Amino acid sequence: MPDTATRHDDEINLFELFVTLWKGKWLILTAMFGAIILGMLYSVSLPNSYSGTTFVRAAQPSAFTRYAFLSEIIGKNDFSYKISREFIFNAFISEFNDLEEVIKTLRSDEFVVQKLSEVEAEKQANVLISLAKQFQIILPQQNEKNPELRFKWHDPETGKQLFETSLQLVLANVKATLAKDIDQYALGAQSKLNIKIENAVLKKEIIKEGIRLADKQRLLFLTEQATIARELGVASNFLEGNEQLNMSASGVSLSVQSSSRPFYMHGYIAIEKEIASIQARSREDRLALSKEYAKVEQEIYGLKNDASVARLLAAQQMINIDDPGRWVLFNLNLAEITPNKKTNLTLALSAVLGAMIGAFFALMRSAFRKRKATHDV
Repeated sequence: MPDTATRHDDEINLFELFVTLWKGKWLILTAMFGAIILGMLYSVSLPNSYSGTTFVRAAQPSAFTRYAFLSEIIGKNDFSYKISREFIFNAFISEFNDLEEVIKTLRSDEFVVQKLSEVEAEKQANVLISLAKQFQIILPQQNEKNPELRFKWHDPETGKQLFETSLQLVLANVKATLAKDIDQYALGAQSKLNIKIENAVLKKEIIKEGIRLADKQRLLFLTEQATIARELGVASNFLEGNEQLNMSASGVSLSVQSSSRPFYMHGYIAIEKEIASIQARSREDRLALSKEYAKVEQEIYGLKNDASVARLLAAQQMINIDDPGRWVLFNLNLAEITPNKKTNLTLALSAVLGAMIGAFFALMRSAFRKRKATHDV
């Protein structure tokens, strides 16, 4: 029975609450409409703001095939350097995220200039950074394909223009950095090539000097042996079967199969013939006989005709005249623009808040009247 009474009391209380609210309906409606009007005024007073979104992506690999040969040249010393769609796009993202070009662009905007004039000088840098962060490149999540360009600005057309200018400046920086990098690689490659050529030329001179000294020593030896042979009256044939007379393009030279007999035993006729042969041959003929000298000559020729530096400089010129707009593709004119004002939500919340305030005052009024009636009795 007590539970039934409690439920009955609750029902009576709820009914009385409903009756009280119904009696105060005009108060509630007045408060609700007043709140809606205030919410509308608040919404209108807010500054205009719009958001824009569009896709951005790297160009197809075919846009970078003209630079494929750089990997062969630069890759010899730096395997990480390769001009490709991934390399360019990552450089583009990194350069943009510095916000330097965005800030540079914003400084020329009248709206930004006005904003900066309203704050102290030491706070202007923070204001610029805050405004620059309204322009973003959003990298894709797991289920998304392309990164997005997003911006939020008071005027959508101005926002698109500022974003476009910033992105073009970023691309120009990427292009300038590439050209500078290749120029540095070219200077380094030319320096290394010059060192190789200098070393090869030095090696060539050492070989030439070695050949000259060898000939000089040979002539001194032969002259000495010929003098001894004349003094002893050894004209020829003392070695007979042990003597070999070598004929070559360099002239005549003698060799002895047996080392037990003195060299002058060849006879001064043969020895002087070799002396005459050595003296008669030209320097060029003597150098041509050296395989080592010929190898160094070939090496120097290859180094002097190395086209790697010229190809690097040609690539630099290609980059200088190339349009970086081919490397990263976007079109802000296709951006989807949406207003940031949530007027409907503001009005709905205002209506709910007004109704709650009206209900509160209606209940307070009812309670006050009941209390007064009880006091009068």
